Amino acid sequence: MNDLKKYLTKDQKLLWESYLDFKAKGIKAKSKDILNKFVDSVKSDSKENIDLNALEIKKLSDNKEISIQFPLFKEIVLPTLIKFAKQNKPGFHRMIAEHEQFFFSDARLTDYLNNEFDIKEKFFDTVKFFEIELKINPNDSRTAELLVIKIAQGLDYAIHELPDWGLCWDFEYFSESIDKLADLMKKYGLDSAKWIRRLNLLTAIRKTWSDYLEQKEQSNYRDYLELINNDDSKVVLDWPNELIYDR
Repeated sequence: MNDLKKYLTKDQKLLWESYLDFKAKGIKAKSKDILNKFVDSVKSDSKENIDLNALEIKKLSDNKEISIQFPLFKEIVLPTLIKFAKQNKPGFHRMIAEHEQFFFSDARLTDYLNNEFDIKEKFFDTVKFFEIELKINPNDSRTAELLVIKIAQGLDYAIHELPDWGLCWDFEYFSESIDKLADLMKKYGLDSAKWIRRLNLLTAIRKTWSDYLEQKEQSNYRDYLELINNDDSKVVLDWPNELIYDR
């Protein structure tokens, strides 16, 4: 049972229910207007009440009962997540990372978050927040799995133009990411056949791509793979040229 209404005033409850009603009916302008009024009202509460409401809204989202709209996330949920993450409370860096879509779509929000954590990059680094979470709670297998998936997604992008074109990442960073993936798989027992196949492919690409760059005879990676015709090249050539991570 969700306790959101337990922490809302009577007027806030009416606003919340009205917002959900208009949203369900697809009346966007009205639902947006009421949501902004709800946000303004909650922001005037005590800090403790804001935190309680933020966490209950997060639970509703986790349970797929609502989708958090940007104003609600930015003004209510995110400040609470940042507050507890900066106290190194377990779970909160992961919660921030799980909402990467808001940071990917809004550069100012990313700047605000990075400034709060003294991060110098101009982009949102999902991997960094998952890694911090694992330092706080090394036994958090859920975060480990999410981190492995995120690294795998990045590696999918790095190789998606192979073998006909080139690697989309700097080779050193590509290689480091494979090592990181392998270490996490081993540490957290993510050794299903799916993950082993992925790691074998990435390892074969790393070896053959490095060798390809060092040789001078073949100007095309696919031609090079066909020429050497070994176990690694067969793994790469048999790959159906599609993303190895499927959502």
